[in-house]
Amino acid sequence: LSHRRRIFEILLDFCLIVLAYYGSYLLRFESGLPDQQVKIFIHTLPLVIAIQVLSFLAGGVYRGIWRYAGVDDLVVVAKSVFLGTLGSGIVVVWLYDFHGPSRAIFVLDALLLFLCVSASRASFRLLGALFVGQRAAAPDARPVLIYSAGDGGEILIRELLNNPSRRYQPVGFIDDDSRKAGRLLRGCRIFSLDELPKLISEHGVSEVLISSIKVPESKLSELRGLGVGFKRLRIQLE
Repeated sequence: LSHRRRIFEILLDFCLIVLAYYGSYLLRFESGLPDQQVKIFIHTLPLVIAIQVLSFLAGGVYRGIWRYAGVDDLVVVAKSVFLGTLGSGIVVVWLYDFHGPSRAIFVLDALLLFLCVSASRASFRLLGALFVGQRAAAPDARPVLIYSAGDGGEILIRELLNNPSRRYQPVGFIDDDSRKAGRLLRGCRIFSLDELPKLISEHGVSEVLISSIKVPESKLSELRGLGVGFKRLRIQLE
């Protein structure tokens, strides 16, 4: 199944490379493609496809798990697109002895291809969210708040939402930074510390999960004074 997914990704990229390369010609020659440019496009298309696919393979584009695609994966795509477009551009221009092919085509091609490939990878996550959705919490899940809406909080909320077996139902975040209040992180609202008593009363929160090691002891003492416990939940990858 893994090999089949890789084959599908390569075939998809094959189509996107053709689409981006043809689109770059259309953008460069808005009034219509001259016959000479049509011939150049047809003759160089197989070469462009081969170089770009090899660049994707060498750059590690097909090593990622696109269900979890993030910024690092987009950087890999950007580097691979740039190297592939640069290589194909140099080869094509050299074959025609620096006469005929427009250099602007390869700039447009790089931009279009990056947008197409990035959108295709992001769509994998979108489709997963639409068809799989968020897993329902267990009936006996305890309502909890997450302290600190930062990188650690984002990882923690994702783990809780994807693993109902942990028996936690996130109510939202609380954060020292009042500028974050009212915003959403992974669909959960961020509250200010002043709203903590109201949240305890309305949602029956008795525990706060600490997502950052930088929380001072004074804040933890404040949580104890409000009648809630706290826990540093360690995320273990299984």
